Amino acid sequence: MFTLDFNVPVSKTKISLKDPIILLGSCFSESIGRQLETHKFQTLVNPFGTIYNPASIFQMLYPELTDIEKKIIKVHGIYHYWHGHSTLSALTLDELIKNIVSKHRLLQKSLQSSNWIIVTPGTSWVYRLKTTGEVVANCHKVPPYTFTKELLDVSTIVESFARVWNIIQQKKPSIQAMFTVSPVRHIRDGLVENNRSKAILIQAVHEIVSSQPNCHYFPSYEIVNDELRDYRFFDTDLVHPNSIAIEYIWQRLKESYFDSPTQQFVDKWAKIHKAIQHKPFYPSSELHQKFLKETIAKIKGLEDQADVSRELKHLQNQLING
Repeated sequence: MFTLDFNVPVSKTKISLKDPIILLGSCFSESIGRQLETHKFQTLVNPFGTIYNPASIFQMLYPELTDIEKKIIKVHGIYHYWHGHSTLSALTLDELIKNIVSKHRLLQKSLQSSNWIIVTPGTSWVYRLKTTGEVVANCHKVPPYTFTKELLDVSTIVESFARVWNIIQQKKPSIQAMFTVSPVRHIRDGLVENNRSKAILIQAVHEIVSSQPNCHYFPSYEIVNDELRDYRFFDTDLVHPNSIAIEYIWQRLKESYFDSPTQQFVDKWAKIHKAIQHKPFYPSSELHQKFLKETIAKIKGLEDQADVSRELKHLQNQLING
């Protein structure tokens, strides 16, 4: 036995394939988001790009769109938004403002229709602008002397979420939030500093889950660091979980949170998706044409559960005289 036995509790509140889901936070949230998208869930993943600290994540959920220009900086001819990733940046001020407003509207619209928000903070370290005192989501390679660096405390994280969650719950009482602390280590801060940061996040998340309605915890951090606990489950940077680890976490998430029909669909679709990735040496061969017809029949059997039109069209276009 080379791993600890880790029992992930089965959630009483279930996720269905029909539940729209918003994912916000670190790059780990994007890894889980890709799994959800692959398996036909309706998702919105990090509309403002990867954001690591909880203060900035919570601010996205209930933004202030006044004085946007004061939250924009121009660096080397490119306009950046202090509260978004550089993927949002633009060459003109008007274009960036248009991007910001568009993303905020998309997120607010998604909040109205989504049944779940998955929040994955990665660090408690924040950078605060010396000029305004605001916490920024991204430093955009601006010189370090522009900021003060500090650790958020547990009570600040808990209280900032409570304010936002109260507003969201008033508008949609049934919405659920799942918290999971990113297992990705922020080694640029230092290993000791990273551990301090993660400890604060873990404590804050557990206080949120125990005090706020419709909030849940999924232990991806513990799965990677305590159950898998081996560098073979990391990418070459020894920081990010690799595809094997992500797949393992995905399976644990499925077992813990997905309702039975959704689990059955995900299992069926995983096999079909893998089959679709197959690239034949002889596309016109009798064997491959038979494979296409059988796979098309399987996909058609799932049409009433998810939008599979893109995959159907892809395979049907490969049929000869089909």
